[in-house]
Amino acid sequence: MSTARLGRWTAALGIALAVAGCVPAEPAPPPELGTEFTLAVGDTAVLEAGRVTVLLSDVTDDGRCPEGAMCVWEGDAVVHIETTVAGRQSAHELHANPQFPTEAHTDGYRIALRSIQPPGSAGEIPLAEYRVNLLVTRE
Repeated sequence: MSTARLGRWTAALGIALAVAGCVPAEPAPPPELGTEFTLAVGDTAVLEAGRVTVLLSDVTDDGRCPEGAMCVWEGDAVVHIETTVAGRQSAHELHANPQFPTEAHTDGYRIALRSIQPPGSAGEIPLAEYRVNLLVTRE
């Protein structure tokens, strides 16, 4: 094989491998009722074949005790979600601290906040780093 021809094959193989590496992974299957799932801020979960959607719109007021620190109070963070059930929209605040509402009830469904990652921090956590675990069940 000539050097020029080998060079063309090498270039073609490199392009093919680069394109193959850019193919997105299979999308995650939609969450099911009764199964905990994770959302980042701005993500939406679609459940029950589109009957229920949950959008994580924001995480605010994060004053949780930093991991490894000794705190008098565990603190709190507020998770803002928007739900749509059978076309009816509503907004809810869920709290990390169980002294406040950790779940919302809407149109026969319960949406429960299970956890927020990362754990509390002494510094500000960038919004893009938050991951919120939620659980949706029928009432």
